[in-house]
Amino acid sequence: YAWTFGDGATSNITNPTHTYTTPGDYTVTLTGTSLDGYCTASATEIVHINAPPTANFTLNPSSGCVPLIVQFNNQSVGAAYSYWDFGDGNTTVNTNPQHTFTTPGTYTIQLIVQGINGCSDTLAQFINVNPVPTAAFSYQPTGVICGPNIQAQFTNASTGAVGYEWSFGDGGISNLTNPNYDYLTAGTFTIQLIAINQFGCK
Repeated sequence: YAWTFGDGATSNITNPTHTYTTPGDYTVTLTGTSLDGYCTASATEIVHINAPPTANFTLNPSSGCVPLIVQFNNQSVGAAYSYWDFGDGNTTVNTNPQHTFTTPGTYTIQLIVQGINGCSDTLAQFINVNPVPTAAFSYQPTGVICGPNIQAQFTNASTGAVGYEWSFGDGGISNLTNPNYDYLTAGTFTIQLIAINQFGCK
């Protein structure tokens, strides 16, 4: 037996396996020679190798704080059909979807594309969804306070935070965990605490 596969490769195996690495039409010829070596016969077939699609996509952003809204841009080539798996139990067949991640974690995003010839390709990328800390505080004294020159003592009850930004409502600020603050004028003040975690989420 003498095989020619149309791409320059040959074989003398009875039932060979051959791998084509480039799309195209290939003429495959099998020539059989009789035991005495005098008689030959040939058979020819055309093998068509389809070009597979190439899966590719970008995502923006690739990490952030929950809830994280991510825009996906499908940049696949030769794809007639797209299937997205966001790794959180949600999927879609939209070409350029937008998805909101509502739970912290690391998610594997898969894009599976298929061409009109049935060939497919898959690409996976990762997204980090970071948690948000919880800001809480109390202060003493409370209620209606006669002043001015009143010192308020703030107790930070935040969770999941490593940094703090206090605003005391009269222009005063602090980055301490449990600050004390002197109010020098009478009035009603709105106090704000911003808690920040190691991921920069507030």
